[in-house]
Amino acid sequence: MANRFAYAHSDGTSEVEYLLGGVDNWIYPQRDASAGQSTDSRYGFQAMSTPMRGYRQYARTGNNFAVLNTEVRVPVLTTFLRKPIQSAILKNLQFVAFCDAGSAWKGLVPDANATNGQYTSGSNNVLLQLTVPNSGGLALGYGAGLRTTLLGYFVRLDAAWNIEGHKKPIVYFSLGTDF
Repeated sequence: MANRFAYAHSDGTSEVEYLLGGVDNWIYPQRDASAGQSTDSRYGFQAMSTPMRGYRQYARTGNNFAVLNTEVRVPVLTTFLRKPIQSAILKNLQFVAFCDAGSAWKGLVPDANATNGQYTSGSNNVLLQLTVPNSGGLALGYGAGLRTTLLGYFVRLDAAWNIEGHKKPIVYFSLGTDF
Protein backbone atom coordinates (compact mmCIF):
# COMPACT_ATOMS: atom_id res chain seq x y z
CA MET A 1 0.00 0.00 0.00
CA ALA A 2 1.35 3.42 -0.91
CA ASN A 3 -0.16 6.84 -0.21
CA ARG A 4 0.88 10.36 -1.21
CA PHE A 5 -0.58 13.76 -0.39
CA ALA A 6 0.54 16.99 -2.07
CA TYR A 7 -0.65 20.57 -1.59
CA ALA A 8 0.65 23.89 -2.83
CA HIS A 9 -0.41 27.53 -2.64
CA SER A 10 1.04 30.41 -4.62
CA ASP A 11 0.50 34.08 -3.85
CA GLY A 12 2.04 37.40 -4.82
CA THR A 13 2.35 39.48 -7.94
CA SER A 14 3.54 36.58 -10.16
CA GLU A 15 1.67 33.51 -8.96
CA VAL A 16 2.23 29.95 -10.11
CA GLU A 17 -0.64 28.48 -12.09
CA TYR A 18 -0.85 24.78 -11.14
CA LEU A 19 -2.04 22.50 -13.96
CA LEU A 20 -3.64 19.33 -12.57
CA GLY A 21 -3.98 16.12 -14.60
CA GLY A 22 -1.97 13.32 -16.16
CA VAL A 23 1.18 11.66 -14.80
CA ASP A 24 4.88 12.51 -14.58
CA ASN A 25 7.07 11.44 -17.54
CA TRP A 26 4.00 10.57 -19.65
CA ILE A 27 5.03 9.30 -23.08
CA TYR A 28 2.67 10.91 -25.68
CA PRO A 29 0.82 13.21 -23.22
CA GLN A 30 -2.69 14.43 -23.97
CA ARG A 31 -4.01 17.86 -23.11
CA ASP A 32 -7.60 18.46 -22.02
CA ALA A 33 -9.52 19.71 -25.06
CA SER A 34 -11.50 22.28 -23.08
CA ALA A 35 -8.37 23.81 -21.53
CA GLY A 36 -7.02 26.99 -23.04
CA GLN A 37 -4.14 29.30 -22.35
CA SER A 38 -4.77 31.28 -19.17
CA THR A 39 -5.58 34.93 -19.78
CA ASP A 40 -5.18 35.85 -16.11
CA SER A 41 -2.30 38.36 -15.90
CA ARG A 42 -1.47 37.52 -12.27
CA TYR A 43 0.20 34.25 -13.30
CA GLY A 44 3.90 34.48 -13.95
CA PHE A 45 4.69 30.75 -13.94
CA GLN A 46 3.08 27.38 -14.67
CA ALA A 47 3.76 24.02 -13.03
CA MET A 48 2.38 20.55 -13.74
CA SER A 49 0.70 19.05 -10.66
CA THR A 50 0.72 15.32 -11.18
CA PRO A 51 -0.29 12.54 -10.83
CA MET A 52 -4.02 12.80 -11.36
CA ARG A 53 -4.85 9.67 -13.35
CA GLY A 54 -8.17 9.49 -15.17
CA TYR A 55 -7.70 13.03 -16.52
CA ARG A 56 -5.67 14.64 -19.26
CA GLN A 57 -3.23 17.46 -18.54
CA TYR A 58 -4.78 20.86 -17.69
CA ALA A 59 -8.02 19.25 -16.39
CA ARG A 60 -8.02 21.63 -13.38
CA THR A 61 -6.07 24.90 -12.99
CA GLY A 62 -5.53 27.48 -10.27
CA ASN A 63 -3.03 29.03 -7.87
CA ASN A 64 -3.71 26.20 -5.34
CA PHE A 65 -3.92 22.45 -5.67
CA ALA A 66 -4.33 19.41 -3.43
CA VAL A 67 -4.00 15.76 -4.49
CA LEU A 68 -4.28 12.44 -2.62
CA ASN A 69 -2.97 9.31 -4.37
CA THR A 70 -3.52 5.79 -3.05
CA GLU A 71 -2.12 2.59 -4.60
CA VAL A 72 -2.18 -1.09 -3.77
CA ARG A 73 0.90 -2.72 -5.31
CA VAL A 74 1.14 -6.50 -5.70
CA PRO A 75 4.34 -8.15 -6.99
CA VAL A 76 2.85 -10.66 -9.44
CA LEU A 77 5.36 -13.49 -9.85
CA THR A 78 7.49 -13.09 -6.71
CA THR A 79 4.34 -13.44 -4.58
CA PHE A 80 3.24 -16.75 -6.08
CA LEU A 81 6.47 -18.49 -7.16
CA ARG A 82 8.91 -20.03 -4.69
CA LYS A 83 11.84 -20.25 -7.13
CA PRO A 84 14.20 -17.30 -7.73
CA ILE A 85 13.42 -15.35 -10.89
CA GLN A 86 16.39 -14.31 -13.03
CA SER A 87 14.62 -11.98 -15.47
CA ALA A 88 14.44 -8.39 -14.17
CA ILE A 89 11.28 -7.79 -16.20
CA LEU A 90 9.43 -10.68 -14.52
CA LYS A 91 11.03 -10.22 -11.10
CA ASN A 92 9.89 -6.57 -10.86
CA LEU A 93 6.45 -7.05 -12.44
CA GLN A 94 3.75 -5.48 -10.26
CA PHE A 95 -0.02 -5.17 -10.55
CA VAL A 96 -1.33 -1.85 -9.22
CA ALA A 97 -4.85 -0.70 -8.33
CA PHE A 98 -5.16 3.02 -7.60
CA CYS A 99 -7.42 5.94 -6.76
CA ASP A 100 -6.49 9.63 -7.14
CA ALA A 101 -8.53 12.54 -5.76
CA GLY A 102 -7.74 16.23 -6.02
CA SER A 103 -8.53 19.66 -7.33
CA ALA A 104 -7.00 23.00 -8.28
CA TRP A 105 -8.67 26.33 -7.55
CA LYS A 106 -8.19 30.08 -7.57
CA GLY A 107 -8.10 32.03 -4.31
CA LEU A 108 -6.96 30.92 -0.86
CA VAL A 109 -9.80 28.43 -0.28
CA PRO A 110 -12.21 26.81 -2.75
CA ASP A 111 -15.22 29.08 -3.26
CA ALA A 112 -18.52 27.26 -3.80
CA ASN A 113 -20.14 30.52 -4.95
CA ALA A 114 -17.80 30.87 -7.95
CA THR A 115 -19.32 28.22 -10.19
CA ASN A 116 -18.25 27.19 -13.65
CA GLY A 117 -21.50 25.54 -14.62
CA GLN A 118 -24.74 23.89 -13.64
CA TYR A 119 -25.79 20.54 -15.00
CA THR A 120 -29.41 19.40 -14.81
CA SER A 121 -30.70 15.95 -15.69
CA GLY A 122 -34.12 14.47 -15.22
CA SER A 123 -35.63 11.03 -15.75
CA ASN A 124 -38.49 9.06 -14.17
CA ASN A 125 -39.79 12.19 -12.42
CA VAL A 126 -36.48 12.64 -10.58
CA LEU A 127 -34.61 15.90 -11.09
CA LEU A 128 -30.88 15.94 -10.39
CA GLN A 129 -29.12 19.29 -10.31
CA LEU A 130 -25.37 19.39 -9.81
CA THR A 131 -23.44 22.63 -9.37
CA VAL A 132 -19.75 22.32 -10.12
CA PRO A 133 -17.63 24.84 -8.18
CA ASN A 134 -14.60 26.87 -9.34
CA SER A 135 -12.39 25.22 -11.99
CA GLY A 136 -14.35 22.00 -12.26
CA GLY A 137 -14.52 20.86 -8.63
CA LEU A 138 -13.20 17.61 -7.22
CA ALA A 139 -11.45 15.30 -9.66
CA LEU A 140 -11.58 11.58 -8.84
CA GLY A 141 -9.81 9.00 -10.97
CA TYR A 142 -9.41 5.25 -10.50
CA GLY A 143 -7.96 2.32 -12.39
CA ALA A 144 -5.28 -0.34 -12.61
CA GLY A 145 -1.89 -0.83 -14.15
CA LEU A 146 1.34 -2.78 -14.48
CA ARG A 147 4.88 -1.80 -13.45
CA THR A 148 8.22 -3.41 -14.32
CA THR A 149 11.79 -2.61 -15.34
CA LEU A 150 12.82 -2.58 -18.98
CA LEU A 151 16.43 -1.95 -20.05
CA GLY A 152 17.16 -0.50 -16.61
CA TYR A 153 14.18 1.90 -16.62
CA PHE A 154 11.07 1.49 -14.51
CA VAL A 155 8.09 1.60 -16.91
CA ARG A 156 4.41 1.95 -16.05
CA LEU A 157 1.26 1.25 -18.00
CA ASP A 158 -1.99 2.47 -16.42
CA ALA A 159 -5.62 2.56 -17.55
CA ALA A 160 -7.74 5.07 -15.63
CA TRP A 161 -11.32 6.31 -15.58
CA ASN A 162 -12.84 9.32 -13.86
CA ILE A 163 -16.15 10.12 -12.18
CA GLU A 164 -17.20 12.51 -14.95
CA GLY A 165 -18.76 9.72 -17.00
CA HIS A 166 -16.25 9.00 -19.78
CA LYS A 167 -16.68 5.42 -20.99
CA LYS A 168 -13.20 4.91 -22.46
CA PRO A 169 -10.18 4.82 -20.15
CA ILE A 170 -7.19 7.11 -20.54
CA VAL A 171 -4.06 5.02 -21.04
CA TYR A 172 -0.79 6.26 -19.56
CA PHE A 173 2.58 4.88 -20.60
CA SER A 174 5.26 6.53 -18.51
CA LEU A 175 8.71 6.16 -16.96
CA GLY A 176 9.62 6.29 -13.26
CA THR A 177 8.87 4.60 -9.96
CA ASP A 178 6.78 7.20 -8.17
CA PHE A 179 3.01 6.88 -8.64
